[in-house]
Amino acid sequence: MGDDHQRVHIRTLVVEDAKFQRDMLKTLFVGSNVANARTGNLGVTFDVTFAEGGRDALRLLVDEKKTFDLILVDVLMPGISGDQLLEKLAIPPTVAIVMISVAAGDPELLQRCLANGACAYMRKPIGAPVVGALWQYCFEKNPALFSHQEEKYRSLYAEAKASRPEPGAATGAHHMGQSSRGQAHLAPGGTVDAGAPGCKQQ
Repeated sequence: MGDDHQRVHIRTLVVEDAKFQRDMLKTLFVGSNVANARTGNLGVTFDVTFAEGGRDALRLLVDEKKTFDLILVDVLMPGISGDQLLEKLAIPPTVAIVMISVAAGDPELLQRCLANGACAYMRKPIGAPVVGALWQYCFEKNPALFSHQEEKYRSLYAEAKASRPEPGAATGAHHMGQSSRGQAHLAPGGTVDAGAPGCKQQ
C-alpha cells in the first residue's frame, strides 16, 4: 500500500486456547484492517499474532522476547490461566492488556488481572465494532505510537469520548478499574468512555 508508512501498525498478541475463537478473532481483525484501508479515515492496521494458550504466550514473550502494543488474553484457559499468565510476566506499562471473558467474571479474579496490568475485559461473543476500536486503549497507554499523526488521533479519541454511552449501558468491553481511577470501556459503536487513563501502571 502506497501510504503504508503513514499507518499506525499495532502489534497485537491474542492468547486464546479455543481454535474457533482464534479463527473468529482473526476474521474480525482482518475485517477491521480492510475497512480501515478502504475508508482511509482511520489509518490503523492490527498486525496480529496468535498464541494457543498461556505456555505458547510465554514462549513468544519470554523465550523469543517478542514485543507487542496490545495483548488480548482469555481469562479461562487450561494449564496457565489468563491471570496466572499476567503474574508470570513483566509487561511494560505502555502495553494495553485486555482480558477476554465469557461472562462478567469473578470480581476477585478480574481484580488480580488489574493488579498485574490489565485495563479492560471483553465479553464473548466479541463484535467487530469493539475490535475495531481497540486502538483507543493503545492511544491511552502509549500516545507515542501515534506520534506521526497524533493530532488526528487525539481528535478521533475525543470524538469517541463525546459519543460514549450512558453509565451502565450494556457494552462489549468493560473497564476493570475502580471509579477513583477513572472509567473506560468500549461501547458497541466502537467508542471509549474514559476519564483518567484506566490501565494500571506497573
